[in-house]
Amino acid sequence: MGALKRKSESIGPSKRAKVAIRPSQTLYVNNLNDQVSRRLLKHNLYLLFSTYGDVIDIIIRPKMRGQAHIILESVTSASSAKAGLDKRRFFSKEMSVNYAKTKSRIVARAEDDTGGDIGIAEQKKVTDADEINEDVPGYES
Repeated sequence: MGALKRKSESIGPSKRAKVAIRPSQTLYVNNLNDQVSRRLLKHNLYLLFSTYGDVIDIIIRPKMRGQAHIILESVTSASSAKAGLDKRRFFSKEMSVNYAKTKSRIVARAEDDTGGDIGIAEQKKVTDADEINEDVPGYES
């Protein structure tokens, strides 16, 4: 009779193996209090993360309960925000701050359009101004 293999020996590596995520400007924040309104949560996240650098955008979707993506101007400011705010209590819950797995659309568009020549904040201002100017009838640049 052969010895029976344990279940853990036959399966191999876990399905959710941790993959090293490269530092980026976009932070993924979870374990946020979902009882707080999205507007109040977004405002307070802006105030909290803006102490580490310029916040470009905060994305909180209705289906993303207790989660948010925060886009900062530079990787260094995102790294310092991650180091300073990970495991910090926020609205009576301990939030978790990590780098996002994928690049945000704003970052990708800024890198594609400019080749990385100008900052993301400047790129966002340019695209916002273009969108505003398109809505104004009779406005010509």
